[in-house]
Parts: sequence; structure tokens; C-alpha cells
Amino acid sequence: MKVTNTLELISLLRDYLSWIRNPNTLTKEVDETPTKEEVLTSLEKMVGNIELPKNKKRFANYSKTLQFEFTDDSDIVCHIVFNEGTATIVEGVDENAELMITSTTEVIMAVMDGIQSPTRAFISGKIKAKGPMNDLMKLQALMK
Repeated sequence: MKVTNTLELISLLRDYLSWIRNPNTLTKEVDETPTKEEVLTSLEKMVGNIELPKNKKRFANYSKTLQFEFTDDSDIVCHIVFNEGTATIVEGVDENAELMITSTTEVIMAVMDGIQSPTRAFISGKIKAKGPMNDLMKLQALMK
């Protein structure tokens, strides 16, 4: 594995230290496929994290669109629009989204619930992401 920047290295080290303290936190499996409502509730939690003081400044001048593609549930089609410190979940596809996350609903729920590390999910291929690495690293702050 090749680490391409300092933020990525810090994130990997944090995940490793977390795993040392509690090995089950990175490997616990989800028991059942979540419903559309559960997935949207989880995404709302992510969107709500933009209001945390540590994230307000980070996303103040941020305007991007993040498209989700769920490989196990074609009924859930949505994207998140980030605009100057706000975030809104919108149903449907945005063909011009700058960022794309492809995964199963189970993995996204596990990440949002703190069961699965977003970095570990990405490294293991459970989450595929497209877009500028700086933007993807920034979004990781909302997934905790």
C-alpha cells in the first residue's frame, strides 16, 4: 500500500491505534440489509455533522456534489449537495457530481454507525471513491 499524503497517513495511524485498543471496531459485520429509510437516516446524520464546530470552518467555502451508488439496492438513488457550509440530501442522480462513492448499503451504514472505519473500508475495497483526494479526505470528517 502506498500512502500519498500526510492526512492519509494520519488517518491510517488513527485507525490502527483504534484497532489496537479494540480489534472488533474495524471488523464487526452488519447483520442485515438496511432499509431505504435507515440508509437515508444515516446519511442525514452525516449531513448533520457539518454543523459541528470542528466542521463548520472546514466546509465554510466548500461547494461540491457527492453522488452515492449503492450496489445492493437500486431503489436508493441520492446525492448530497454541499454549498458554503450547508449540506442537503437530494434524491436522484447528479450526472455532474464531482465526487462519487460506490458501496453497499451495509458498508455505508457500518461506517456511519462507527462500526467500520471509512479508511479501512476504502483500503479493503468495500468503498470505491472517485474525485479529488483532498475532497474525499475532507468528507471523512463527516462520517464519524
